[in-house]
Amino acid sequence: MEFVSVSEVTSYAYCPRYCYFIQRYGESYGRGMALKEIYLSIRKGLDAEWAKARFLSLGGDEGIFSSAIEDFRFNGSLNELVPVDWEVSLTNEKFRLKGVVDEIVTKNEMLYPLSISYKAPERGVWFKDRVKITCFCILLEEKLKDKVKRGFVYYCRDGRLRDVEISRKDRMTVLRMIERVIRLRKNFIPERKESGKCKFCSFRENCLTMKTSFASKFL
Repeated sequence: MEFVSVSEVTSYAYCPRYCYFIQRYGESYGRGMALKEIYLSIRKGLDAEWAKARFLSLGGDEGIFSSAIEDFRFNGSLNELVPVDWEVSLTNEKFRLKGVVDEIVTKNEMLYPLSISYKAPERGVWFKDRVKITCFCILLEEKLKDKVKRGFVYYCRDGRLRDVEISRKDRMTVLRMIERVIRLRKNFIPERKESGKCKFCSFRENCLTMKTSFASKFL
């Protein structure tokens, strides 16, 4: 059975072409990854040196880590969410989905997934973060054999914790994205759509020179 990873689905939500490129070239270890390592180390009762060692072992840059440690903000409201486990690998055969849940927490005797992200919007969560936490809920409910309709997103740069309710529409969105990610693996190329994100994209040059077809409009 062909499984799609949460990182692929989240990347598709961010930009279909970005997903296409990371499928072929992999992801870089930037500031967001450094912030994630800092968060995990703190929640595990470890220190910044441990986070740094992990980040560098993944191929991260020391300068990026130093910048991330200055940006990181810890919100005391996290103490209301008791950590159960971290970086938990899960699969859901029904959805053909696999991934690593950043953190599983408990609140009021219920288990929820938590996703680690970078900078918060003014309200709610970014679309890609809603997609990611929906994926985490789908994976966790396969493990628990029960519906998981809620999760949390922690924005490390702002120190903002956001509660996310998952709807049926969110689940259908993820299902459609899984189908499209599989099509990208078969070398279907998504249409290029210019946005503010393009300016800083590491795949910008590849994207500008890549041709598309009529089918690209449907990806």
